[in-house]
Amino acid sequence: MIRVVALATLQFTSGGLFDGRPADKRIHLVRMTDSGTPGPTICGIDRFDKNGPGWSVGGGISGPGIEAMACPGCEAVAQRDYSAAPVWGSTFADLFRKHRKAPHSVRNLPVVATEGQWA
Repeated sequence: MIRVVALATLQFTSGGLFDGRPADKRIHLVRMTDSGTPGPTICGIDRFDKNGPGWSVGGGISGPGIEAMACPGCEAVAQRDYSAAPVWGSTFADLFRKHRKAPHSVRNLPVVATEGQWA
């Protein structure tokens, strides 16, 4: 059973440590528990696919020339299924304006959703 306390931002990336770049401008959301961020993005992308791009949870690539926008699919699911969940992330949490920002530590946040394992 997954006990969701917040949502965390996730940016898909390509390249390496020194030449990394966003895979696109969408910033996604993943479920956050008090011990990690299990599973796919809430819009359904399997971030653990062995042929998929890299990704950064909570942070990401920002700066001059980098465009970022909230993933419309994640935004819709967040509003429908996780309206009480704050969004955690140091770089892009403010893109999700309908949700409050989560504190740095989510260990003491209340559970906002309880879910079984996804397929």
